[in-house]
Amino acid sequence: MTNLRNLVAELDLAGSVHLHGWTSDGPNIYEASGMSISSSQAEAFPLALMESLFHGCPIVAFDVPYGPRELVRQAETGFLVPFADEEAFADRVATILENEALHRDMSEAARRDAGRFAMRHTADLWRDLLNRLFRGEEDKRLAPAPRQSGAAPGSHGSGASGAMHRLYSADTPCQQ
Repeated sequence: MTNLRNLVAELDLAGSVHLHGWTSDGPNIYEASGMSISSSQAEAFPLALMESLFHGCPIVAFDVPYGPRELVRQAETGFLVPFADEEAFADRVATILENEALHRDMSEAARRDAGRFAMRHTADLWRDLLNRLFRGEEDKRLAPAPRQSGAAPGSHGSGASGAMHRLYSADTPCQQ
């Protein structure tokens, strides 16, 4: 944190950049924020960005594997920019900061869109999926698991147990 504070001072940004450090009051920080930015090189479904959406913070993030693309609706709830394109990243941040109507619309869209991650909605999706699987219905979203030689019949390819194996071995996320 000391290095960041020194950089802020060196760039004469003390009036614009505030480094608050750790907080136990995340919800109020999000509510008071204008946007969330993520300059990460890789993410695994970043919860900080999901929390941002719930609190109406538009997001600007690099389009890196495994996370931001599943959360950000391009030009609706924020912007994804190609990884390491710092100029495009800064441009998208400025675009949101300089356009009050765009910021308001993205903020409202973020709050609405976050509902797809709400506990009730997610639980309903899981319940529906598990009910279909236990009834023996296939789900097109699940990739078929390769059958291992010598495996017991039904252990990887039929009925609910086979479907559950495919659920855990699928390469693509389950989407509504």
